[in-house]
Amino acid sequence: MKNFRLKNAIFIIAALLMFSACDDDTPTIGATTMVEATSYTEWVYFSFSEGKIVDVTDPKTETNWDIGLRRNHFSTNSGSSGNGAGGVFDAGVVDFDAYFEAPETEYTVDDTVQNMDLTTIPFPTMYSIAGNTVLETWGVFTEEQPPTFIPSNKVFAVKTADGKYVKMIIQSYYGADGSGYITFKYVYQSDGSTNLE
Repeated sequence: MKNFRLKNAIFIIAALLMFSACDDDTPTIGATTMVEATSYTEWVYFSFSEGKIVDVTDPKTETNWDIGLRRNHFSTNSGSSGNGAGGVFDAGVVDFDAYFEAPETEYTVDDTVQNMDLTTIPFPTMYSIAGNTVLETWGVFTEEQPPTFIPSNKVFAVKTADGKYVKMIIQSYYGADGSGYITFKYVYQSDGSTNLE
């Protein structure tokens, strides 16, 4: 009986050690996620480690969020938007599934981007808001009327508020209920390395 218990204990310890070792070496695989960011004035905040939208009272000081979404605009927890270690690197139009290594440097922190004030239609005006200039290149509006937003299919390496790495591709600006429903796919590396396999 003692022998049986000892064997069971050894088996459980070995399984736990194996699980932890795998967990350390494996990125937390994200998902394809849709975020409702339909407001023209309010940001919605997303955490890669939580894999969901999070409540934020003061984005400048809180580090529980990684990216902000507001219509077609994005912010990161960095620079003019927050005190985190965030930022973005533009990897270009590459195969998302084959982009395996995030760079350690060359991340652009938030500054200002141009936002359109649609309350002044038929003469909309532009004004500056905090945001990430690199993520402004995730797509463009066509010049036709009404305009359509076309994604650029770029892959971005994103640094989180606590300096971990993510790869992300933003796939769509539209949902069943209209515009401002942002769909993106991501892989978050939980161990802090630049490995994004």
